[in-house]
Amino acid sequence: MESKLYERFMEGREKGQAIRREWFRRHSIEIFIALYPNMERSVFRLSTGWFEDFLSRYKISLTAVTKKAQKIPEDYKNIIFNWLRFNRENSQPLCI
Repeated sequence: MESKLYERFMEGREKGQAIRREWFRRHSIEIFIALYPNMERSVFRLSTGWFEDFLSRYKISLTAVTKKAQKIPEDYKNIIFNWLRFNRENSQPLCI
């Protein structure tokens, strides 16, 4: 069952599908039903331990797409210098 699930995973990745835990759950149930048609569906459980071990065995990393670009602003030096000045001025002990 795991090898079939991994094959589907690779096909989905090649197609550029977003693959999350729910995707694995749906496809695992489909594969389980196809392999064991006489068993009840309620017998199958996608436990957290099995799922994490499956990801580890097949070296799968679930990543999330962010909405913001991960790039440094053009004026990053000014931003850093302003923060350093602010930090220096506000971290000095008060002279009474």
